[in-house]
Amino acid sequence: MKKTIKLLGIIALVAVIGFSFAACENGGGGDGGGSDPLNGTWVENDAVWKYNNGSFEVSSLKSGSKSWQGTYTTNNNIITITVTSVHGDAYAQTYGLGSKWYTKNEFKTSTGVSDAMLNDIFYTITLTYSVTSTTLTFFDSKGRETNKYTKDTSSTEPGTNPGTNPGGGSGWTAVTNTTFGTTDIYAIAYGKDKFVAGSYGKMAYSSDGVKWTAVSNSASDRTIYALVYANNKFVAGGESGKMATSADGITWTAVSNSAFGFSSIRAIAFGNNKFVAVGGDSKMAYSSDGVTWTAVDASGLFGTGVAIPAIAFGSGKFVAVSSIGRIVYSTDGITWTKVSDSAFGTYYNDIDAIAFGGGKFVASGQYGKMAYSSDGVTWTAVSNTTFGTNSSIKAIAYGNNKFIAGNRSGYMATSTDGINWTAVKDSKFGNNDINAFAYGSGKFVAVGGEGIIAYSTTGD
Repeated sequence: MKKTIKLLGIIALVAVIGFSFAACENGGGGDGGGSDPLNGTWVENDAVWKYNNGSFEVSSLKSGSKSWQGTYTTNNNIITITVTSVHGDAYAQTYGLGSKWYTKNEFKTSTGVSDAMLNDIFYTITLTYSVTSTTLTFFDSKGRETNKYTKDTSSTEPGTNPGTNPGGGSGWTAVTNTTFGTTDIYAIAYGKDKFVAGSYGKMAYSSDGVKWTAVSNSASDRTIYALVYANNKFVAGGESGKMATSADGITWTAVSNSAFGFSSIRAIAFGNNKFVAVGGDSKMAYSSDGVTWTAVDASGLFGTGVAIPAIAFGSGKFVAVSSIGRIVYSTDGITWTKVSDSAFGTYYNDIDAIAFGGGKFVASGQYGKMAYSSDGVTWTAVSNTTFGTNSSIKAIAYGNNKFIAGNRSGYMATSTDGINWTAVKDSKFGNNDINAFAYGSGKFVAVGGEGIIAYSTTGD
């Protein structure tokens, strides 16, 4: 017998999910033809759902939401979702497990939830819907509206977001064996004549970005979010404040105290003879050698509990960005100053990434927004990023005299000045997250969801 979702079943889970079933990351194509009024691309904030004559395809994950993997059927204005797995940041935020796929038993083992709670998660969800030429609305079993999507007609390429640029070259090639399997890869750096990439307690290295070798001991069993090579060493950081260093990217030594406690380390930069790390819970720390770290209290800059997901060094200063749309800068990594206007607008506009190159900083984030600055203090919004407004641009880097950026659903764009952007036609990521870029050995290498690695000599 079919069950409907119980809104009070798991409060922490459902409050975050908000019936955001549309964020399934299964890959797929475009709008399709036929007379079914559901056919097309439908968007709600940062969630994108595509339907093609009975086939549900491609979506990007709304920031902070939950995605379901399963099978979908429709009949007489009823949609039935048979859930087989779940994925996304909601469980990571609630249980501190990191973002990954879970089977029913894996989720039970990882969280210790009861069988009754599992029955509220893995089952059949039944919703009714109404559809017009412009809107698609879903209702729960009591007739309460759960989601309202708007028809989007601007997206024409499979694997791209609704943008305004039709796309440039197709110079990317997917790596056939990354050694990560289907585990999401979050970080990559180039140094010592090799690329090093990090994932959920795993690392791998490559001299050319094409052939990869697994690191036998990464010195951490937690998700690795940050990697940098500077001052003749690699430094890696990640979940639960774990950190490690390596002279060659192969043999790693754990750092005894990162000064982050159990808060995640999201990014590390080097400048003015100093490493500076940033991460969760408004935390920062600095180190001259990557081994001994001193905490910086950044709560006065952001308030408590704010994520600081990215940092870059350039023009003689460190610049860090936050999940509340705020940018801060420092010449020494210790004393920080708020930027008066980040050009990202309201308090809730996340800034997810920042890079320095060609004499300027470029930052990117939620709703397809970007901004640039020559000094890290005065910022100007980019008028057209090509990512559209239903996009979180979570990765940006500089190499080979150009910036490259990627978002949560496999879309890339490049720019020689950080202001004028050209879409990449095929990133090889489908609609999986693009989490990080690195440039070295004459090529760009990108890493992301489902263990995907791709490379390009031009980035276009």
